[in-house]
Amino acid sequence: MRQIIVTVDTEGHKGKDPIDKLIWGSTEQGRYGIEMIMDIFDEVGAKVLFFVDFAECADYGYDRIKEVCDCIITRGHDIGVHLHPDHMMDPERLFLFEYSSEDQERMITECTELYEKIVG
Repeated sequence: MRQIIVTVDTEGHKGKDPIDKLIWGSTEQGRYGIEMIMDIFDEVGAKVLFFVDFAECADYGYDRIKEVCDCIITRGHDIGVHLHPDHMMDPERLFLFEYSSEDQERMITECTELYEKIVG
């Protein structure tokens, strides 16, 4: 049997209440985001690796990102570090390669520290 790893970029990159709309997937009809993804994979006994954008703590707050991570952890799925630097630095520069090596290292270190603080 072949093994695969399913990953989901878990980000509320832009928009009106992006955490609610893009991560939780909230609509008038219900929630269709990460909880639904976990429900589907739980039904078949599989796990998902959610790459959470820890840089979003800078824009949306630590508690909002911690709530997302707590939900994933409680459900027994995995979390990895994802990073959109525009949340931490310059809203006009979206990609790490647009920053100096020093800035990249600082952002990666900061997001890794947030990961360790939230996830353990």
